[in-house]
Amino acid sequence: MFRSFISTKIKFAAIHTSSGQKAIPPIIWLIIKPVSKLSSIIIGRGLRKWLRSPANLHRKQAVIEHFKTKKKHYFFGITGFGAGCYGYYTSHLQLTPITHRKRFIIFNSAHLKEIEEFEKKYILESFKDKVLPVDHKYTINALRIANKLFSANIHLPEVKDIKWKLTVIQSDIVNACAFPVLN
Repeated sequence: MFRSFISTKIKFAAIHTSSGQKAIPPIIWLIIKPVSKLSSIIIGRGLRKWLRSPANLHRKQAVIEHFKTKKKHYFFGITGFGAGCYGYYTSHLQLTPITHRKRFIIFNSAHLKEIEEFEKKYILESFKDKVLPVDHKYTINALRIANKLFSANIHLPEVKDIKWKLTVIQSDIVNACAFPVLN
């Protein structure tokens, strides 16, 4: 048993990952940070001087009077906006199936299905002449990998309850996507 383990050969496959994000070089960051602080000090000081100058006193008083007369409008507008944001947030909270925690989801299931269907149609129409047959070696390899993934996650309802169809496209674009079949 030990010998058979030693004699097996390990096969390596080329895995393509996304390129790393280019960070700002530290020397540029050391220059930008003090310059931004200095510019905010200068702009803030200039704004305070402008507001205190006697020429702008009547403008300042006009703005204050405007806010005093329209106080209720601003209060109800800001309160309504806040209540709308809170309602949107609470209506888009969903319970995660595995961890049972609440999370914020921008798109609900119906929106995601519409987007998914649109993207699936677009991709299949764009690459309809590059779809590989079922007996092609790339399709068989992708099917083998997909079956391993599905069999390892079969206990999850998200995987078990969805019908999947594998379509392999021959293209130079290094990318992959998965769409469940929506009957």
